[in-house]
Amino acid sequence: MHPALHSAALPGILHLITVVHFRDPWDAHIFRGRLEADGVPAFVTDDIVIGMRWYLSLAFGGVRVQVPNAYAARAAQILEDAESGTFEAELVEVFGDIDLLRCPKCSSANVRRRPSLVEFLIGIGLTFMNAGKVVANRCTCRVCGTRWTDTRYDQ
Repeated sequence: MHPALHSAALPGILHLITVVHFRDPWDAHIFRGRLEADGVPAFVTDDIVIGMRWYLSLAFGGVRVQVPNAYAARAAQILEDAESGTFEAELVEVFGDIDLLRCPKCSSANVRRRPSLVEFLIGIGLTFMNAGKVVANRCTCRVCGTRWTDTRYDQ
């Protein structure tokens, strides 16, 4: 089993295993869709709360993707395939080059995105006005440490 797996029992209803935690709800729903496409029933929890108050994601432990206990091993294999890039290779095979954020130095897709300090402070201010979050375009490669600004979607 994947080391991130742990269980959460719902007495008398269903025994669920948490397969993975995501910071953002949309990532959890994308992975849930991948699981369901492979025949694994999956559930996303805490997505509404974190969608409304994204800054609480770490406090809640992120958005969880859970599966019934009987499907835990299959879900762990799908997670491993997703993390290793197996599905990315399938997408490239079917659709050609896909627009993934990659390090300009080492080409790794293991990249951290963050807003600048000014964008972060504006985001905090907008949060109190319930206006949403600021897009992060400052990137750092987690493999080689290179830093750059992602300008692919600038208007």
